[in-house]
Amino acid sequence: MTSRSSRLGSYFSVLLVLAVLTGCADEGAQDASHSSPAPEQPELQTVAASDGVQLTGLTVTEDKRTFVSFPRWRDIPYSVAEVTSDGRFVPYPNDAWNGWAAGAGDTTFVAVQSVVAADGALWVLDPASPKMAGVVDSGAKLVKIDLETDRVERIYRLNSDVAPQGSYMNDVRIDAEHQYAYVTDSGLGALVAIDLDTGDPRRRHRAGRGGRLALLPCPDRLPPVPNSHGGATRLESGAE
Repeated sequence: MTSRSSRLGSYFSVLLVLAVLTGCADEGAQDASHSSPAPEQPELQTVAASDGVQLTGLTVTEDKRTFVSFPRWRDIPYSVAEVTSDGRFVPYPNDAWNGWAAGAGDTTFVAVQSVVAADGALWVLDPASPKMAGVVDSGAKLVKIDLETDRVERIYRLNSDVAPQGSYMNDVRIDAEHQYAYVTDSGLGALVAIDLDTGDPRRRHRAGRGGRLALLPCPDRLPPVPNSHGGATRLESGAE
């Protein structure tokens, strides 16, 4: 367990180094880019229209399959759909998973926020908070769907310790190499790391009210970054 925590801390550090390096781009290079002529923009084309039903998730697979998700902020016909070549929405992976009703959160999509295609699968993040009115019991989860068979391969449950009332699991990224999923909680302000081998999810930080996360690439060598309270916030592999 200690080695996995140490590895997880290292993964966070590597990811965050990329963000810092991007933010510290050379000003001269930026000036040069402003003087270059803008490239010709391709013509935009409508692939599909949702007719007033809001989408929050969109992902395209390597073989050009397109998937979307609809949050249950209002009445919706389905939560996850594949977009066909003629612009239709087909419930995915089937009607049953999209047929949620009160009390049926275990094996249905309650209120999906995000879909991401990665590592041969469609990953569906379900914060399970219809109309943002509260997390449904046993509803919060990350669902992995095999894109070859179009069947649910695994369900990663996010219990009340990981997805408490007031949370809203907002987005997910998959680290296929190290077998972790990283989920943001935009409701209470946290990062959740899910071990995709064991299924063990852990909340890594909870920001103070009105605060922000200041993530550092090298926590052992760099000073903390001030947050909006005048204090400092640091994300570490052992932090709760």
